[in-house]
Amino acid sequence: MTLKTSIVLTLSLLVSSQVFAGQSTSGYWAGVFPIYQLSSNQTLLLQAEARRVGDQSFRLFRPLYHYKMKNWLILGIGGDLFTTENTESRYWQEFNLVTPTSIWGQKTLLRVRQEWRHLSGEENSGARTRIMLLSQFDILKSQRLEAFVFNEIFYTQRSFSKQRNFYDRNWLGVRFRKHVNDAFIDLGVFWEKVFSAENTEGTVGILSVGYFFK
Repeated sequence: MTLKTSIVLTLSLLVSSQVFAGQSTSGYWAGVFPIYQLSSNQTLLLQAEARRVGDQSFRLFRPLYHYKMKNWLILGIGGDLFTTENTESRYWQEFNLVTPTSIWGQKTLLRVRQEWRHLSGEENSGARTRIMLLSQFDILKSQRLEAFVFNEIFYTQRSFSKQRNFYDRNWLGVRFRKHVNDAFIDLGVFWEKVFSAENTEGTVGILSVGYFFK
């Protein structure tokens, strides 16, 4: 079996503010993302990330397995281990619909992910749905320059405090990618609005550098 690997190193800057309290915090997200192409239709992705916002530190580890059933349908399963003062584990399933178009861009992807969440020290579990729509465009094909526009909403069916059915948060952003030989550089930004916890909003700047190993 031929194993192809691509590794993406990501460094992001995060600035958030509480709209009612008038307080602002800043921080960073930094991570490494190895991707293993197991076969023509199977992919294993890993994500290890450290985040710091204000005086809070977070750690995230996420394995993800993708199976391409058709060119337009990709199924996935995975899990998260998210640590702060408490440890939250998440298990989820997802499907991705991929549609090449000439109107909206080179490629449009719709991802629906259902998460099951467990928090240490809590008897209650949580459930949340994430829905993302992403469009990819070739801006200058001869220069290997691409743009990505995405919108993702988070909808909670059940939180740890037994609240039900509420709009959790929204991510809306744009990212530009420049390919250079076997490497690429991403620059972008996304806006985040959190409704469920302290009603915060902020902006995340994205800087990614990646290299495809053959």
